[in-house]
Amino acid sequence: MICPTCHGNQYTTKTDNLTITCPDCCDPVEETPEVKVTPMFSRARVLETALKLTSDTRDKEYGAVSQNFKDIADLWSSYLDHTVCEVDVAIMMNLLKVARLKRNPQHRDSWIDSCGYMALGGEISESDE
Repeated sequence: MICPTCHGNQYTTKTDNLTITCPDCCDPVEETPEVKVTPMFSRARVLETALKLTSDTRDKEYGAVSQNFKDIADLWSSYLDHTVCEVDVAIMMNLLKVARLKRNPQHRDSWIDSCGYMALGGEISESDE
């Protein structure tokens, strides 16, 4: 679940119908026997958040990913005077995130976005066959 206050920079989770909130935005919930506080940035959290962002929010904001990446590819192709395809867009957006991580490896959004771009690229590559 994405924190509505920080817009995904930190996270909330539901455990036994109780919510653990983003410690950067709200008062963190104390760990009790009923609520086990998990690390705020685990591999599962990265992948869960990337899945959430690539499954719901993005399609509503930008339309179908294949069409959005095609639009981007067409613009880049025109600008570069070199053909770029939808899969190239996913790869190059991932490389953008890698470049940002090189400068700041603690920036959580870049890890999440990188996973999302790779997943979207994998999906698009399957539909191209």
